[in-house]
Amino acid sequence: MGLILAGCGGGDPEGMTVRTMEAIKEADLVIGSKRLLESLKGYIKSKTFEAAGFEKQLEIINDLLKKDPDKKIVVLFSGDTGIFSGAETLGKALSDAGFEYETEPGVSSFALMAAAMKRSYRGALLLSAHGREINITQEIMKGRDIYVLTGGINTPNKLCKQISESVLPSLKACVGTFLGYVNQRLICGTVSELSEMDFEGPAVLFIEAPSKITVSTPGIPDGEFIRGDVPMTKRMIRAAALSLLKPRETDVCWDLGAGTGSVSVELAMFSGKVYAVERKPEAISLIEKNREKFGAWNIKVVPGEIEECIGELEMPDKIFIGGSGGRLQSILERILEINPKADVVITAVTLDTLNLAVSVLEGCGRDPEVMQIGVSRVEKTGKSRLLKAENPVFIISSIQGMVRETASGKGDRI
Repeated sequence: MGLILAGCGGGDPEGMTVRTMEAIKEADLVIGSKRLLESLKGYIKSKTFEAAGFEKQLEIINDLLKKDPDKKIVVLFSGDTGIFSGAETLGKALSDAGFEYETEPGVSSFALMAAAMKRSYRGALLLSAHGREINITQEIMKGRDIYVLTGGINTPNKLCKQISESVLPSLKACVGTFLGYVNQRLICGTVSELSEMDFEGPAVLFIEAPSKITVSTPGIPDGEFIRGDVPMTKRMIRAAALSLLKPRETDVCWDLGAGTGSVSVELAMFSGKVYAVERKPEAISLIEKNREKFGAWNIKVVPGEIEECIGELEMPDKIFIGGSGGRLQSILERILEINPKADVVITAVTLDTLNLAVSVLEGCGRDPEVMQIGVSRVEKTGKSRLLKAENPVFIISSIQGMVRETASGKGDRI
């Protein structure tokens, strides 16, 4: 085979496979980044071309192989060709252009980092922040160890600062630089400590799973929440609201009139970010306590009146309104002005609120759906068991089912 996409691990020739080194020595042309070409300077006996982007790589390969199909070309990639590698993009482009090629794996940066720390990466989340945005706080909430390829603007100290500011300053982490080289360096500490340091060269960030995480299924029992005299949206209503909103990892959610934060906590499990807006000091304190208890780090508590706060918040995809302080009409009109396509769920216990919510939504061009949930629980009284009914709750929903264009170019329904 004349065309090989080769994984080079950390870039040290001694860490590459024998097949990769043989292919490099026999190649007529070696293409790769400046760093990898310099690492292999004493081993490459042919021409080289510095190109890291797949468009330029494809152009060079196309020009050379069409002139001489027997030419041997090796394209170098850091890490392993099978994970977060440019080999995937180039390979697809080569196939589309009718070229055949082989791949040769390398030692991934994740494996090098795990080896440096003398621990396994089985079951860990493997992420890349190189040239892409990630919601590191939301990933931490999954309760697993995390390995992150850093690069570009997403440096290890920047990511650690984001984590530290999410009320997790004491979370344990490590940064590995120049992994696989003789000048390999491993620095461990808290994310707060690492956020103050600068790191040179290619780096991997390891984040240890926090001890406290949010449960992974909707419908947390009411008794699990820290409660005071503040009204709370009960378990069955929360579960129904979440089933209607269908929050996704990329969603920004608003919980307006958040009360104890029970809905905020549930939304936080599945969405990217939750803004919990609440005006009562006692309720604000409860939201913060429940945020801490469940490890719902992607909740941002916003104290104040709803109408005064929402104009400063990130545009929402999903909105839950559990309390409006008697200003439901102006709040609904304002949020639908901010994002006319947002999905909205409102809970009401009075017919007045129900009628107002339906009227305002219809006036904004929406076609709301209404359901009423009445829950009765069996309680034991002496030797008998009796049904005890809770107040019925109306759930008014307006779900747009908007399709958003993602970074991958595919439409994701939200």
